[in-house]
Amino acid sequence: MVYKVVLASDNNYLLFTMVTIYSLLKNLSGLEDLSIFVLHDGLLDLKLFRKYKEKIEDAVKRSVAISPISIGQKFDTSPLTINHISKATFFRLDIPHLFPNDVVLYLDSDVLVVGDISEIFDIQLGSAAIAGVYAAGYHSKAPWVKDYCERNLLPDMDTYLNAGVLLFNNPQIISCGVLDKLELLRGRRFDSQDQDILNSACYGRIKPLSYRFNVMTKYINKEDLLIKVFGEQVLNDINSPVVIHFADKQKPWIDQKLPFASLWWQYASELSLTRDLYIFKLKNLGLRWRKKVRFSL
Repeated sequence: MVYKVVLASDNNYLLFTMVTIYSLLKNLSGLEDLSIFVLHDGLLDLKLFRKYKEKIEDAVKRSVAISPISIGQKFDTSPLTINHISKATFFRLDIPHLFPNDVVLYLDSDVLVVGDISEIFDIQLGSAAIAGVYAAGYHSKAPWVKDYCERNLLPDMDTYLNAGVLLFNNPQIISCGVLDKLELLRGRRFDSQDQDILNSACYGRIKPLSYRFNVMTKYINKEDLLIKVFGEQVLNDINSPVVIHFADKQKPWIDQKLPFASLWWQYASELSLTRDLYIFKLKNLGLRWRKKVRFSL
């Protein structure tokens, strides 16, 4: 059996995507038949992709199956509603088309795998279409929830997942009609974009995973909220993460004071990417400075 892991990227995020892939491989035990795929829109710098792949192979001291897959421009018209997220966020919606016979693990490019991810493939999905970790901030009884659900075609928030770490049970997605729903919804505007699309289309066929598989930095110091959603066990999960997710606008390659940012930079330095990252930071700061000057004139 070949285990499949999928990420999505563009040229702006390729560097960070490769750090995620390296972190996965560094902490992996077993799963020799593992293939990793990076979805892109056909504009990816493949020379740079090969350069980073070689760095990963040098670091893990073996050849690895990391392949780019172009899905073209099919999501160019999908509405973006969150400023810091690009259209690459929608590429995961194509996973059932690309791997119709497989269970596939999807990872966002702003996650760091710090444990052995192989155990996630042992989870029995049954009739579930997708499996993931609850997005705790959405599991609220506040008045805004009703309006949010109505706008985003959600019966309720009881099983609402964060889309950064997902198991796609593609045979079930296809056989139970979820794929048709995904196709129907992808051109519609949603507040949380593809995350809403997946939760809406898969509602009733969602399996929750342990918080260990998606420890989100934005919920650090919000243990009371996490306990309400996950129970007391979440306190153990926080201290034994498999995946750390920088699931917020601020990222470790921009703000090195973020929780776990030093760990992220450690992985990047092991790939000899520190210079590339500082060049990225300088370009980003220059762009922000130019925007500030332009808007102040």
